[in-house]
Amino acid sequence: PYASDLAKYERLYFWARMAGAPSGEEDRDRAQEVPVAIVSPDARPVLRPDVTVAEFDHDVSSIAEALEGGAAPGDIEASEACTILFRPGTATSSVQMLRINDPTRTILDACDGHHSVSRIVVDTETVLGASDLRDRVIGAIGRLLAAQVLSLDTDLGVHRPMLADAFASATQTESM
Repeated sequence: PYASDLAKYERLYFWARMAGAPSGEEDRDRAQEVPVAIVSPDARPVLRPDVTVAEFDHDVSSIAEALEGGAAPGDIEASEACTILFRPGTATSSVQMLRINDPTRTILDACDGHHSVSRIVVDTETVLGASDLRDRVIGAIGRLLAAQVLSLDTDLGVHRPMLADAFASATQTESM
């Protein structure tokens, strides 16, 4: 039941691995420590062009892990749906994947470069039927900026203290 999801996962993983920069300035930039962004309410985040967002009907990262561990395909139970972000690796780092939860996906969907962070907060609160999410939404956007999943059209509205790389593997989960 999960074969098509697994094939899609492998294709996107292969794309991210092959799309990585072999060397050069972009590689040096990504190899350095990644800044955590403290975002102003007027900032307009957008998904980076080298990031792919993929929806799966099954938790393919768990399925792939089970298969790599030697489990027989018939012994693996199909599991819950998931969303994974794929970003190409570089000459000094491997492919980077991040599994995100539904609230983070809601935030990410609103990060189109046109909506301000303030608007994204309001829209997220509306979609999730919750209030007082401002700090959590801004925190999630800051972590996604730090992980180089999102970018800003301009550096206005962003302060960047340093933190170690926030983007590790598909087993890492970004949650609001």
